[in-house]
Amino acid sequence: MPSDDGGIIRSVLRELGHRFDDDVVHVDQVVHNAARLVRLPGTINRKGDSTPERPHRLARLLEVHE
Repeated sequence: MPSDDGGIIRSVLRELGHRFDDDVVHVDQVVHNAARLVRLPGTINRKGDSTPERPHRLARLLEVHE
């Protein structure tokens, strides 16, 4: 999908929020930038040069539920 999707992702997130948000579930509608939607575990996150303050790093799962 192109980075300029014409607002499709934003619209989908908004609709998912309307359908599923309740006291337990919250759909984050703020992050609709395609580059931030998915990070695959085991791949390297890179943006710009790797520096000591902002090194390139491996995407990983912080929690795994059964």
